[in-house]
Amino acid sequence: MVTRIRPLRPSDAGFVVALATRFSEFRLPEWRSRSEIDDFFRKKLEAVASRLGPEEAVFIAEEESGEPVGFVHVLTEPDHFNGQKGALISDVAVTKSREGQGIGPRLLEAAENWAREAGCDLVSLYVFEGNMGARRMYERHGFGPETLLYVKRVRPT
Repeated sequence: MVTRIRPLRPSDAGFVVALATRFSEFRLPEWRSRSEIDDFFRKKLEAVASRLGPEEAVFIAEEESGEPVGFVHVLTEPDHFNGQKGALISDVAVTKSREGQGIGPRLLEAAENWAREAGCDLVSLYVFEGNMGARRMYERHGFGPETLLYVKRVRPT
């Protein structure tokens, strides 16, 4: 059972990076490969875990035993349309063994609370079109689509 959501500790870096492959465990667009996605998130999460700026936070969900089971990375970002201070949930992942047990929503709540305290009006996030499980969870918790990014390959690989 998850007992708390707490800020990232330096000792959590390996756990956070190990969850990089969770971001490719669904139907990806045909122009993206699992290795491309995994490599991107691995490098990104290594950087995030080693340094956090003043306008970002990482929260860890952990069980009573102290075992981490998920994380969320949130940062401030100006709103695309009006420039006001907003928050971006950059990454949220839960271990496969704890998926579907309410950990994701608790991590979203932690990110939303942080955003509110940071003076943000809106919280946004990106999700792959094919990640239906995540999309359903986000929609159940009040998130909705605003814009859609369309992509087209113009050079063969």
